[in-house]
This record gives sequence, C-alpha cells and structure tokens, in this order.
Amino acid sequence: MKFGDLNGNGVKDTNENGLFGWEIQLNDGAYTTTTDPSGNYCFTGLGPGTYTVTEVLQPGWTQTTPPHPPITLACCQTVTGIDFGNQYTISIPVSIGWNIVSVPLTVDDYRKIILFPTAVSNAFAYVGNYVVKDTLENGFGYWLKFGNAQNIQLTGLPLITDTIDVTTGWNLIGSISQTISAASIQPIGTTIISPLFGYNNGYFITDSIEPGKGYWVKVSSAGKLVLSSTLLVSGKESMSK
Repeated sequence: MKFGDLNGNGVKDTNENGLFGWEIQLNDGAYTTTTDPSGNYCFTGLGPGTYTVTEVLQPGWTQTTPPHPPITLACCQTVTGIDFGNQYTISIPVSIGWNIVSVPLTVDDYRKIILFPTAVSNAFAYVGNYVVKDTLENGFGYWLKFGNAQNIQLTGLPLITDTIDVTTGWNLIGSISQTISAASIQPIGTTIISPLFGYNNGYFITDSIEPGKGYWVKVSSAGKLVLSSTLLVSGKESMSK
C-alpha cells in the first residue's frame, strides 16, 4: 500500500491512512497501476522474472520508506508488503523580527518548539486579547519573532480544507496547504467586513492566503470561515480536516 507517513518514521502507524490515486510502477513503467481509496495497489498475472517496484512522486512529497530491492518472482508466487510511505513538505519564508505564521499541514507534533524551533519569542494567538500558546493549532495565526530571515521547513500531510471558528470583530486566521484567493473564503453564519491583512514588517492588504502565513480579518458576528483548495495528488484530493 501507499500511506501518508505523518511522523516520517517509514512505518504505517494506526493513525495514518492510505493515499488514493497514486501511480505505482513496475520496471520503470513497463506496468502501472494506481492506489485504491484505501491506498492499496496490486499487480496480477505477472510471469516469473525480476521486478522493481517504484512510486511516482508528486511535487512537494518525499518517500519516507527506503527504496525496495528488485523482486525475483517465481511461478505462482505472491509477494506482499511492498509499501510506500510519504510526507509532504512546505517551506515558509520568515523575515527578521515579528511574523504572523500558521500551521498549513496536519502534523505529528503541534508544539511551537518543534514546529518553529528557531523562533526567539513565545507564540501569541489572538482571542480578543493576546494569549501565549505552547501548542499551536491549524486554522489560527500566531505572532512569532525570528532573529534572522530564513525558510522554515514543515513536514506532515496536506490540509486542503479547514473550517475556522471566528468571533465578532477581528480574528487572526491561518492557512491551508495551497495558496488560495481571499475571495474564495466561504463564511458560514457571518459576513466578512474587512479586507484581508497580512504582515511583513508592516501591514498590507492581500488578495491571497499563502501556506504558513497568518492574516487578520474582521467579521460581523460569530461564525465560521471555510478555506478550501484544489490541491491534487495524481488527480485525486489528498487529506482534509
């Protein structure tokens, strides 16, 4: 099978699911198949011979399981357990000083010290006032300070849809795994009454939400904001929250 390796240990753990619609090859594409909704794949009717099984990686993904050695198949033999684990990586550029960041993936460990170990401040969320958070969450933006400009590498599984609870007035929201337009945000039970504001050494109005960034938005009343993308993996949607 092919599975989303949340913690990157190369082993399918109980909380990790199969990946649907990925292409698996034998002998550099001499035979191909795709994984089913559970992440399973199968090649049948093969004759005796030597076969190399590989996966076709998609942009942003890495294989966490080691390459499989060639398999010599005897007549009427069945071979199982040729599995592929994968993680998704997003690079988040940050500037020296204060930044508004977010967690655009489903990750194994949400602690700030694990996700942003080079930050030189606490993580501050806004819930009517600023609150220090040691453990971060999807859907929220956080103020973090860095001592120098750098790219933060986060690994996990794609988050293609997120529903964010918001309160009346200003909210500091997060992002998902793909850049989306501000116009695509779907409010539920509320109305967006401000532009979307990002921060980069000063506030700016933006028409897009980028992975790993956080944004200010003002709403008329308590409700929800739905962020959704068209992130595809071999023509099939990946993980959602």
